[in-house]
Amino acid sequence: YFRAYKNRAMLQYAEKNYDAAIKDYAKCIELEPKEADGYVGRGSCYNMLNKLPEAIKDYTKGIEYDASNAVAYLNRGNAKFATNDKEGALADYKKVVQIEPGNGNVYFNMGVIYMGKEQATEAINAFKYYNSIYPNEWNGYKKTGDVYYLMVKDYAFSELYYNKAYKINNKEKEIIERLGYSYLNQRKIGEAIAMFKNQVALLPEDPWGYYNLAAALSVGKEPEESVRNLNIALDKRMVELAIWENDKNLNNVRMLDIFKNLLRKYFNKDILAKYPMIFGGF
Repeated sequence: YFRAYKNRAMLQYAEKNYDAAIKDYAKCIELEPKEADGYVGRGSCYNMLNKLPEAIKDYTKGIEYDASNAVAYLNRGNAKFATNDKEGALADYKKVVQIEPGNGNVYFNMGVIYMGKEQATEAINAFKYYNSIYPNEWNGYKKTGDVYYLMVKDYAFSELYYNKAYKINNKEKEIIERLGYSYLNQRKIGEAIAMFKNQVALLPEDPWGYYNLAAALSVGKEPEESVRNLNIALDKRMVELAIWENDKNLNNVRMLDIFKNLLRKYFNKDILAKYPMIFGGF
């Protein structure tokens, strides 16, 4: 009785008894070999067991018997993505869009792939679709901001989308940090300082908040406060001197004695000599 095996398989899957569900789905396939549900269900079990090649094979068979099965395309796309077949995943996601244009999650996945392919316009469009379907989800806005920030270098738009994400989730370090630098890159110094103070308040033991705050204070020509926060960052082991050397935001303090003395307190001259531009080349 096909439906009995199918229903029991679904219950076994819900209970995470994947091996038992696989046996029941195998019986479904034996009874109705041209019925897609058996293959798609078993594929989902293989997927949960991280047997992705087997999952892809079953999803493909299910699609052969039901070419309009959006779940099969979506799950096969996810499995292909997990096995680094990004082009195959993208093709499956596009099929889902044709069948179920309101499926928001597929747009998010497409945006991630487009980012990996450095196709900024396509990534932005995909994330915007996701945002329109899930307007109260912060991660879509954050990803849209990432494209503008990392790829397009349009900090006004990255500010816009990071702000949307921040209003929903003000506890995510990367949102706070990139929103702060979106401000700083536009020379909105006050807003950047305020945002990095939020980062310090959220993660008081994380040295990066103090470093970021110091960078903004340097640009804002508050050298003593900048160096004070750099001292805290060093004390908490923010010691990536290559970043200090190349960070133009520190240019307003790197030539000052208080900055030089600070670094000399933590590093000997041999270490500092490896970074000749850390003091402006002198």
